[in-house]
Amino acid sequence: MGVVILGVIPARAATTCDPGYYLDGGTCRNCGSGYYCTGGTAPRVDCIETLPDGAPIPYHYQSVVGATWGAANATEAYHCMCDWAFSDETRTKYVHENRCMLGATGPQYTQYQWCRTGHYAINPLNSGNWYTNCAPCDNAPAHAHYTSYSTPSVMYAVESNCPWECDAGYGRVGDVCQPLCTAGVTQIHVGNTTAPLFPVKYTTPTLVIRTPGGICYGNLTAGHGTGIHVTVGGTTYRME
Repeated sequence: MGVVILGVIPARAATTCDPGYYLDGGTCRNCGSGYYCTGGTAPRVDCIETLPDGAPIPYHYQSVVGATWGAANATEAYHCMCDWAFSDETRTKYVHENRCMLGATGPQYTQYQWCRTGHYAINPLNSGNWYTNCAPCDNAPAHAHYTSYSTPSVMYAVESNCPWECDAGYGRVGDVCQPLCTAGVTQIHVGNTTAPLFPVKYTTPTLVIRTPGGICYGNLTAGHGTGIHVTVGGTTYRME
């Protein structure tokens, strides 16, 4: 004898939900990251609502349950984690990360590229590209200024190696800045390339430029590379 289906009993609508879920039209749904759900018939709560009075609005927030970031089933306000962004005299950006309910306090995090010009990242956290602070670089010589922040040579390194260039009226000689020639010319130009001229001789051989106002000298370094190239006695030198 065959089976006769007399009808289908419809699924009963949910009337209460477990913690981590909220009731939506008779269905229990995942709370979703950035919210927490206490269960029962309580609605889900946006983490932004857990901020203390007067706290700034975070630029990012999510639910964190145990080791799971972006968890979809947070059950209490403590699971809400917020990130606030700030800046100061050493950093264009740093982040306070804390439980939303505690406000913009707690550990500070920054990245080396958020250090301001003339600063380098210190106190690496050995995770990602995160450090805690930036400090002033100290690698530029006298009569020079920094042009950017310090870039670590390897991950987590702490290195004061901000790029720098000589101030107006000075030219680079090795790792120092020396006064430029004052005999009416300070540079030699070849196409789009320039090289500084000095009032005294720093290399042997050297390029000598005579002007109505006196003599200027251009430093020569053996080998090819960037800069203006000069051949002396069959050897190629560069001015840069």
